[in-house]
Amino acid sequence: MTARRTLLQISLVVLLALGAGLAGAWVWESRWTPVTGVALHHEFVLDQQGAPADFTATGSYVVWALVFGLLAGLLAGVVTRGRELTTLVVLLVSAGVGGWLMVQVGQALGPPDPAALAKTLDDFTPMTADLRVHGVAPLLALPAGALLGLAVAYLTEVAFRGVRQPPAPRPATLVTH
Repeated sequence: MTARRTLLQISLVVLLALGAGLAGAWVWESRWTPVTGVALHHEFVLDQQGAPADFTATGSYVVWALVFGLLAGLLAGVVTRGRELTTLVVLLVSAGVGGWLMVQVGQALGPPDPAALAKTLDDFTPMTADLRVHGVAPLLALPAGALLGLAVAYLTEVAFRGVRQPPAPRPATLVTH
């Protein structure tokens, strides 16, 4: 395999993972319903409807990151051949960056941080929370989905390769009379 083809495959895998992060950010933000709260003593406080739903941003991030990671891994496994270990390493690193990118872009697309706005509002003024991910563990969702997708692509290829190969020819036998 030539160096140019290897570089092309690596670039394609990076674009797939980063594209998965960007597409995931857009879907995550567009499908998320903002959590509600109020301004109280110049601070943002979740209300009765918002408190139970506070985890929805992180939970929906994990779901969408797994889905888009799975798609990126499947596509990476289908379009790359010959450099499986390189593809694996590049996919995991770029999917990690894609997961971080998904958080940053999703938060930028979502509503602003309510803490700053709450400082200027009267008590009990209705507000919505911002789109955020709690903790760092959810950032592993996109790489985990990508790894699963790549494994499925490789295992499927191995299974089909075994089916497609013709049976080995029978050895010639010596016939004597």
